Amino acid sequence: MPYKGQPLTEREIEVLKLFAIEGATSSEAARNLGIGAQTVKNHCTNIRIKLNAKTMPHAVFKSIGFLLGLERPYTKEEANKKRGTRQEARITDKGNRYED
Repeated sequence: MPYKGQPLTEREIEVLKLFAIEGATSSEAARNLGIGAQTVKNHCTNIRIKLNAKTMPHAVFKSIGFLLGLERPYTKEEANKKRGTRQEARITDKGNRYED
């Protein structure tokens, strides 16, 4: 199950680029990638969850810097480290213990 902040897969990036750069519909993206339309819709759902976006246009807007090459995506290791840091901060905040 995808979670917010998880890195996109290569296929999800391909789908996102088709929507963002070529303005493809789900069926056009499916034809272009040689996969079913429902599979594209599943990828779109995962993209929206991972980018915390309500719609695909919102997901495209949030990822425009990456798609233009202005930002680089997180690697899995960076995402895990970032997620772990936030989780540790929550634990220390709730326990009122702050470690240096």
